Amino acid sequence: PPDEAVPLIGGRAAAIRSGEAVRAARAGATTLSCVIAGSVLPYPGLFALLDGLEVAVRDDDLSLGRRLFDRAVPGSGDPWERVARSMLERSPGAVKWDRDLGRGERFAGLAARAGVKHAIVPLFKFCDPWAWDFPSIRSCLQKKEIGTLGLELAGGEDLEGGAIRNRVEAYFEMDRVSELFDV
Repeated sequence: PPDEAVPLIGGRAAAIRSGEAVRAARAGATTLSCVIAGSVLPYPGLFALLDGLEVAVRDDDLSLGRRLFDRAVPGSGDPWERVARSMLERSPGAVKWDRDLGRGERFAGLAARAGVKHAIVPLFKFCDPWAWDFPSIRSCLQKKEIGTLGLELAGGEDLEGGAIRNRVEAYFEMDRVSELFDV
């Protein structure tokens, strides 16, 4: 009934405005977690930002992360052949052709196995092959009810402050605050 709902909403809105609700949600919340997919993160700022927000990175699908050599290189035989074979057997991604174009499903599966509700996909503004995959990745993650934050980067901005920090912080705060409303 409206006579009960209006004071309840007003009280929760006041708690959110004062910051009390966010502090309470952080105090009682378990650590949020995510997976990261994308090209290259040549600076550690995003990881430092996530650490500061108490968001754990459970797995990655970065071109220079786990995907560089996602399995052991065989220990015997011609070294050039071993490295070449390992490169050809790498997981499909934006920089490795996949005739089935199942990269979105593969990444959604990785996120589901990691047990996360969130994925971050940093995309460089110019010539990033992962930008081509982003719509498929987002669609597949949405089907598994995993939220997606696409971050368009110019490639040199401070990831621990400014607009990028605000976007990442707001994205995860919405998850923490939504717990208060049982959304």
